[in-house]
Amino acid sequence: MPHELDVVTGTTRKAMFSVGETPWHREGTVLTEAPSLAEALQLGGLDFEVVTCPVYVKRGRHFWPSPYGRHVVRADRGEVLGIVGPHYSLLQNRDAFQVLAPLLDKGIAHLETGGSLRGGRDVWMLVRFDVTDPVVQEVFASEVIPFGLVTNNHAGERKACVQETPIRVVCANTLGMALRRGESRSRPRHRRAALWAR
Repeated sequence: MPHELDVVTGTTRKAMFSVGETPWHREGTVLTEAPSLAEALQLGGLDFEVVTCPVYVKRGRHFWPSPYGRHVVRADRGEVLGIVGPHYSLLQNRDAFQVLAPLLDKGIAHLETGGSLRGGRDVWMLVRFDVTDPVVQEVFASEVIPFGLVTNNHAGERKACVQETPIRVVCANTLGMALRRGESRSRPRHRRAALWAR
């Protein structure tokens, strides 16, 4: 499956939502109007938390916790998503996507797509900017890029990311294209002092 969409826990439904347009893979939930942030977390299969657990190393007949790494575990399923260093700080989905709340509250943007990939290792939420809004026109002038993208990786492979993109993200392929293209972006590290939601 090239789209690599996760499944919403306890269902057979793919973990993604799309407003207005049906994605090429014809999976997930298609909505007629933009959901709230709370609804989007549920529809996109993003309402899960992650925790860290020790990595154990065998020495002789015994296992000892490693001081060099920890497992990132999806709490609702108990599945290991990746291994991270000892100073890694978790960024929960609800906190990562909260950065979008001011745009949504002011009506400058509305949620367009969101979902979970690879069992929850990668998650994203995409907003469409209201390009006719006077504030958007004043800030971006004639160079309005229609979408804003927030991504988070729970496997320790990439930093969280907030960026503009011309690509409508609906799957692993389109997320990869948007991240490679990387227009204007911010990538906070998964460290306590750097996470915008702390």
